Parts: sequence; structure tokens; C-alpha cells
Amino acid sequence: MTRIKETRNFLFGNKILKLDDVHQIAQILNAEYMNAQLKKERCSVNFEVSCEGGIAYESSDITIFDSHSIINSKKPLKILLWFSNYDSDSRIRVNFKQEYNSKYSENSVLVEGYDSNWVNGVLGRIQDTIESIGPQAKNKGLYLNLIYLASALLIGRIFTFIIQLLPFGSLDESKMSATLLTIRHFIHANAFIYDYFMGFFVGASPAIFIRNYFEKLWPYLEIQIGPDHALGAKIRRAKLKNLVRLIIIPLALALLYDILKNLF
Repeated sequence: MTRIKETRNFLFGNKILKLDDVHQIAQILNAEYMNAQLKKERCSVNFEVSCEGGIAYESSDITIFDSHSIINSKKPLKILLWFSNYDSDSRIRVNFKQEYNSKYSENSVLVEGYDSNWVNGVLGRIQDTIESIGPQAKNKGLYLNLIYLASALLIGRIFTFIIQLLPFGSLDESKMSATLLTIRHFIHANAFIYDYFMGFFVGASPAIFIRNYFEKLWPYLEIQIGPDHALGAKIRRAKLKNLVRLIIIPLALALLYDILKNLF
């Protein structure tokens, strides 16, 4: 009977990976390694960790992911787990990499072998473990859109405020066309709406850069392993609270003031 190799691949993201999560998945590979050894099969298991500063660690011992391990004092950027059984021509490969964009994500699980039950069983156990990993912020899109809107309005309001201070001189309405005069009167009558509409229009483009910067607060896959001071995204999210105080709250108060001023 013809032997057919089956390969299954599982991609994942929007997770906050911690040391215990990696240890649980590594245990699955280590269990397969121990089982193959009991059967006297040729096999190998390996765990690789690449850290900030060009430092890398490699071991076939699962204790590399214990809480007292050296990697818990570093800042891992990429973790690779793999197991190979040379007799059955099967393998498992799990890749974790801190990423900010899902477009070209390398975070994946690959399981292949000639035994379909084994392939699907191993993949299912790893997939269940990954799905139990804590998710990245569910409201990430909402936070980023609020930051973008607030930044665009704030930049625009600063621009329109500066424009209003410039001495352009008074315009002679008698020399204006009927259309231009109608537009001018409409703007004066709806100054509140005009200021905010024009403010947003002016601030929309530069606010994109601010949004892109803050998008890094919520990586597509965040590796939260290492000392607290090295957890950059986590620290920056804490600083976001100060941004709310410095930008969004004053902007909301200014908007409320303008609304009340135009109503009464």
C-alpha cells in the first residue's frame, strides 16, 4: 500500500505569550520524544531561544523553560521548538516570534507524518494549548481608532487656532460673488461645525503616523518573558494612561465647552 505523508499547519496570533505557555507546549514535544526513545527509535528534540542583543540559547532539555532559567532574565524575541523522529519520518515544529503585523506572520505550528491519527492528535493538543493563551486586547481596534480621531481633531484644532491668529486683514464683502458670499455667511453661521470639520480634515493625515506608533502597544504576538523593565509594550501601554490625561480629556473638555457655547 502506498504511504502518504500528511502535513498540517496552524497559524496563530493576537496572543500574549508567557513562559508557562511555552513550557506547556514544549512538554508536548518532550513527551513525544520520550515515547519515541522508549520504542528505541532514532529521534531528537530541540528548543531554541533568540534574545535581544544577539544572544541565543539552545537546549534539548525542557528545563530551559523553567521559571529560574537564564532566558527569564533576558528579552526573548523568537522561540523555536522542534521534534523529529527519523525512523517514522515525522516531525513537529512550533515557532513563536514577537510581531506587530499579521500580514507576514511567522507564528505557526507544523506537524507532519505518515500516521494521520498521530498528526491530528498532536496538532489538536498543541492547538488547544495555544488557544488557551491569554489574548491580546480585544478592543485594540477601538483604542487605535479613538487615538486616531483624538489626534486628528487635536492637530486640526491647533492648526485652525494658529490660522485665526494670523493678520489676514478683513475681506471686502462688496467685492465677493454671490456664491462666495453665501459660503462665507454659512461658515460664520456654522463656525463650530466648520472648525471641527476642517480641523479633522487637516489633522487626518499626520494622525496616521500617531496611530501607527501606538499600534505597537498591542503586538500581534507579544512575548512577555523576562524582567518587567524589559517588557516594552506592557510599559508603553501603562504610559497610554498619561496620554489619555494629556490629550483625550482636554480635547473632550474643549469639545464640551464649544457645544455649550453654541447652545446657550
